[in-house]
Amino acid sequence: MTRNALCLHFLKYLTGRKDVVTTNQLKSKMFGYKTVSGDELLEELAKKRYVTINDSQVKVTDVGKTFLEDLEKTEFEKINVSVFDDYDLALIGFLFNRNDFVKLEDFPETLKVCAPQYGNSINDGNLMQSLFRLRAYISEQFGWYIINDIGKTYYQNKIGIHYQNSTNNNKAHGKVSNRVIPALNESERLWLTELYQFTKTGRIFTYRELWAKLAKKLPRDFKPSAVDERFISSDGEKIRILGVVALEGNFGIIDQINKVVNSIRELVLENEAIQNIKVEEIATICGLAAKDVSFSLELARYYVNLYNRSSYEERSTELISIDVSGSEAIFYNYLHFEGIEFYLTKQHENNNSVSEEYFSADEIGKLNEKLDYLTEQMQNVILSQQFSYDDVMDELNELKELYGLKRKNWKRLLVAKITEMTAGGVVSSVIAEPLADIIKPELNRLLTQ
Repeated sequence: MTRNALCLHFLKYLTGRKDVVTTNQLKSKMFGYKTVSGDELLEELAKKRYVTINDSQVKVTDVGKTFLEDLEKTEFEKINVSVFDDYDLALIGFLFNRNDFVKLEDFPETLKVCAPQYGNSINDGNLMQSLFRLRAYISEQFGWYIINDIGKTYYQNKIGIHYQNSTNNNKAHGKVSNRVIPALNESERLWLTELYQFTKTGRIFTYRELWAKLAKKLPRDFKPSAVDERFISSDGEKIRILGVVALEGNFGIIDQINKVVNSIRELVLENEAIQNIKVEEIATICGLAAKDVSFSLELARYYVNLYNRSSYEERSTELISIDVSGSEAIFYNYLHFEGIEFYLTKQHENNNSVSEEYFSADEIGKLNEKLDYLTEQMQNVILSQQFSYDDVMDELNELKELYGLKRKNWKRLLVAKITEMTAGGVVSSVIAEPLADIIKPELNRLLTQ
């Protein structure tokens, strides 16, 4: 049995328990597993921040609960694609995607309920019969199941048919999951090329500067705001990951971003108390230039929150360092980072299905940028009062973790926080007035998002 499979099994066990579980109880349940001892398992779960251990009592943390909820939600969505039309494909697909041992009791409820009926069997019994029937594709060891090589080949061939049937549709929509390079027209390519050059070199530029350089080359009716928002921001001033992919004609930037984030992930896991990380250090680990690391982080941050604060080179957008402390959400994002492709696909799906009552992934990205800009402007005013600045940062970063609220509720909360910060004593009266002067115009922009 693998360590990961056991960690997931016992995390699920702990989450399902209503009463207190002691370390001795957990160790007794671990008896007989040779892969890892009870002490090693507890250490592993605690290291991942899935549990806390106090006075021999084991409790699941919010990080552990969120991880399990996200995993089960993702698996549920994938299973539901085919479970009612092709149960065998859904069952084999679940094991293919999990790619590890799964104990019978830990299979998703959907696969138990939807399993074909065998005699008088119910849920678990029907699932077990299906697993036995598919034993050519699924191997079993003492009640734990895993897909074998034949099963992997079978599933890939079956899915390959679906990919082939949907190739034209995917090309039209530029979906990332199949790594299809999106197409640009001539005007879009001109605009993105210039934007890309400015951004990658860390040069600060203005919208007018872009237009002055390209006005004679672009048609009079060209509007950057009309370009697909997967390529650039809605105001036309920031390039997105797919915009870089379309320009370069390959997926090198995605691989580069994954390399950078995974390098930071290792630093974070090696030292959970780490706070400030220099870009030069990340660059050395990755074997990249510092400006490429900076560019990768700036692109990635639109899709996933990877740091709270940052410092920049003078008169440049090139990063010097990033601060990864002060947020469980940031630690969680590094801990479970599997590739930026996941966030690209998620954004595409969210943009296609999001309710008007809630923020879309693209809107969340824009709000993050505006909050970041606001904090930079405020920093100049209250830099001398570090305590006040930290409090302000905490308040604004909390807003970034509450985008699940409805639009009107989030905006009300924003107004309440800003009002409290400038009038309620978070910052001193000496700086409240100049701070309010900065906030008012920015607040209007945030509220019109």
